[in-house]
Formats: sequence, C-alpha cells, structure tokens
Amino acid sequence: MSSQDIAAAPAHAAGTTGATSAAPLPVGTDAADRSTGFEATTGGPEMKSGEVLLVQAYVAIWLLLFGYLALLWRRQRSLHLRLDAMDRVLDRATAAAQATKAPPS
Repeated sequence: MSSQDIAAAPAHAAGTTGATSAAPLPVGTDAADRSTGFEATTGGPEMKSGEVLLVQAYVAIWLLLFGYLALLWRRQRSLHLRLDAMDRVLDRATAAAQATKAPPS
C-alpha cells in the first residue's frame, strides 16, 4: 500500500475524494450547511454560572413548597372553623331535642 492510498483512505471512508476534503466547506444558509460547521462563540450576557442557576432553582423550589404549605395550612384552618361551627350547632340541636323529650317535673 502506498502513502497516497493511506492518505486517501480516510477521505474515501467518509464518501469524499482526497482533493475535495482538504478544501474548507462554505458556510451557507442551508440547514445542511449549518449543521456541518462549528463556529465557537465567546460568552455573552446570557451566560450564567452553574452555581448561581443551582441556587436560583433551589430558592424557587423552596418558595413553591412554602407557598403550597401555606395554602394547605389556610385550608386546614378553614376546615377546623367549619367543624367547630358544626359541633356547636349539633350540640344546640341535641340539647333542644332532649329538652322537648324530657317529661315535665
């Protein structure tokens, strides 16, 4: 095997010839052209530290959890108030029923 065969083998394996593989690919607007090229970019204003994002995520989750617990606490308090009112009404109804059934003394 000659040195030309060895140099052409990777290009042949990729489906191209050795002459065209050395030329840079033009960057066009076609989706296939964009997917083959890579252009490194520098960080912009949208870059954030992973640590900052992690802390923000934890804060958001804890706030949601505390909000949900506060909602449950309010609902529970409302239920207790309604049950207490029902108990008072039931006690009055029971007392009234016993008063009407009691024989006169």
